[in-house]
Amino acid sequence: MDINNPCRQSERQPGKLLPCCSICGEVPEDGICGVLKFGRRFICRGCEQKILTCDTGSKAYQELIRLIKRIWK
Repeated sequence: MDINNPCRQSERQPGKLLPCCSICGEVPEDGICGVLKFGRRFICRGCEQKILTCDTGSKAYQELIRLIKRIWK
């Protein structure tokens, strides 16, 4: 995933600004109401739930931490 442009080309619509999750690259169904904003980046509610419920010792948690660190760079 390209952290600077995580939206898939097919999801882009000329003239519309849609938030894309910086972790999964998806556009939430609820648009801007379905994301958390961190500076110029967004995290969708689905990824937020994964972060909150993931076992801290798992590989999935380590991958989430890596992706979150990329958001802050």
